[in-house]
Amino acid sequence: MGVLLSLAATIVAFAFVVPSAASAGQVDWDLRASWLRYVTRWGGRTVAVSPGTFSTPTLSLPQVGTGAGTTAQYDGGFRSTIVLHGVDVQIEDISVDYNTGAVVGNGHYTPLLSRSIPFTGWNLFTLTGGTKSTAGALKWWSGATATLTANGATVFNGGSNGSYAAGQEFGTFEAEGDF
Repeated sequence: MGVLLSLAATIVAFAFVVPSAASAGQVDWDLRASWLRYVTRWGGRTVAVSPGTFSTPTLSLPQVGTGAGTTAQYDGGFRSTIVLHGVDVQIEDISVDYNTGAVVGNGHYTPLLSRSIPFTGWNLFTLTGGTKSTAGALKWWSGATATLTANGATVFNGGSNGSYAAGQEFGTFEAEGDF
């Protein structure tokens, strides 16, 4: 009887230690080199928003759950700040539409000498080019170029103070979605 109780306790304890099945999807985004140079040149920094990770120039974001239709959601993001220039840009919780290339996200930006402006569900980039493939429930988009939309340019220009324009490249994506 004691052995059975001990075995039952071990099984119950193990159930709390083993994580639930996680999605296999992830995005690796090589951020635009000129943005990263600008941030560091003026004493700023770019950091990951958890649970994302950042190792210059690559931001890695895990997928949240499984995708729906052609869209997969990713958790975390990045934040770039330059105190000297009043720059504070954060993008997080993006979704990637593997059909249209739309990259939608949340976050905030700070126009020069102003307060932070939050945004939710903005189409920030469009992915183009690269190679798409599918195997069962997984979709990949390798070597896709992220181009700024009008909203994306607004965010990186701090409203209207910068030189970024819609249609400009802002890095490359390696995306994997579990559907």
